[in-house]
Amino acid sequence: MPGQLDYILHFASPASPIDYLKIPIQTLKVGSLGTHNCLGLALSKKARILVASTSEVYGDPLVHPQNEDYWEM
Repeated sequence: MPGQLDYILHFASPASPIDYLKIPIQTLKVGSLGTHNCLGLALSKKARILVASTSEVYGDPLVHPQNEDYWEM
């Protein structure tokens, strides 16, 4: 791939438990193959990569949509 690349931002994943149930294989592929491809590109271009997530990963599954203030003490 020609051209310079400094940064890769990887936000590609459905962020809804409903989507996880509807398209589980596609969601897993984005998380694994998508990340693998981004890392390979970053390595070949000597670029930095940021992989981001949502509060759905670490939040309370009974709270929807997730807020960010339930961890405050």
